[in-house]
Amino acid sequence: MTHGEVASRLRRLEGAIQAVELAVDDYDELRMPDAVSLALDALYKTTEAVKYVYGLTNRQIEQLAEGDPRGRTALGLAFARGEQTHRLVEPSHSYGFDTRPFDEGPFGGGWAWLPLDTSGWQPRSTWYAQHVQERSVVEPLRSADEWLREVLSSPA
Repeated sequence: MTHGEVASRLRRLEGAIQAVELAVDDYDELRMPDAVSLALDALYKTTEAVKYVYGLTNRQIEQLAEGDPRGRTALGLAFARGEQTHRLVEPSHSYGFDTRPFDEGPFGGGWAWLPLDTSGWQPRSTWYAQHVQERSVVEPLRSADEWLREVLSSPA
């Protein structure tokens, strides 16, 4: 994988996260699930780039992520992408008026990550529960993006 290919993965992830940020204040409730799906796909492909660049197995990338909450967040989100793809789960949810802090959406409800069945793929499902679920959709994506950029900027 070339430097340019890694850069394109990071660029796509950034664009997808920006789409999620824009969807937070959008009145079209279909925009956020679409943006989240694109962001999860971009994040998954970027985690695969980390594995490829460093020659890591799934267990080895989990060991790399284990020591950093941002890394655990990234792999927790990768778990959510798997649930969305293989179990047809929609991992984000719009909370109704006045159920969440007022700065999280046009009516105070906002979008957050749903609790998912975490009896599956460990430790990623546990990391999802600890670092992603019930948080606003943007925060974990930004955290994961920071970790992925840091890891991919280190010499292989």
